[in-house]
Amino acid sequence: MVHRHRWPSLFVVWIGLVLVITGCASLDPGTGAVTDGIDRPPEEELIKAKVVRVIDGDTIVARVKEKEERIRFIGVDTPETVHPEKGEEPFGKEASDFTKTHLPAGGTIFLEMDAEERDHYGRLLAYIWVEEELFNASLLQEGLATTLTIPPNVKYRDEFRALEQESREKEVGLWGEEEASGGQGSGNDPAVTGTGGCEGQIKGNVNRKGEKIYHVPGGPNYEQVKEEEWFCTEEEAKSAGYRSPRGQ
Repeated sequence: MVHRHRWPSLFVVWIGLVLVITGCASLDPGTGAVTDGIDRPPEEELIKAKVVRVIDGDTIVARVKEKEERIRFIGVDTPETVHPEKGEEPFGKEASDFTKTHLPAGGTIFLEMDAEERDHYGRLLAYIWVEEELFNASLLQEGLATTLTIPPNVKYRDEFRALEQESREKEVGLWGEEEASGGQGSGNDPAVTGTGGCEGQIKGNVNRKGEKIYHVPGGPNYEQVKEEEWFCTEEEAKSAGYRSPRGQ
């Protein structure tokens, strides 16, 4: 009787198991977002909270240390749904529904703070962790948010920009609307930066080619362009690698 070697079949099965295991390990348990390179901080560096309600895609109310707090997600900006002047913007409802689905009322989340704890509206500023998932990053990966960097809260700035660029290239979510809008976002109100309480007025924008350009109030595209960083002076913008628009 001829005995056939079974090792090729076993080898194929082993390879398949390795691929399944490694594939699962690279996905978080919440939204399926890849979180490699963004590790959850130690438990002692996080603040436990309970979701009370979702206001919109990037803002929630949660109970923190027996007190209800309005929490604004750091580093991301979702389209408006309840703005008194702008009304509902494209993909605003989708972003809000996504947040409601993954951060349901009564659910437990963990807050990671950065250098500045509150904004000038008194809201807590935080990165939102759901088990091993950084929810701020998931919004970017799903194409439901754009990056919004306001110093000094810049811990995940590079990771967030990379996720946004991937979504742009794949034309995921709101980036599928980019051609119609010229690649320009909603434009938010100037935000207080961490530099001496300065109210930033100069917008830093990264265009589709990856060029970093700053726009000053009164400029031809100032009102239309989306800010990804705010600056107090042109010198600050230049130091961060931005240039003025061509012809200016």
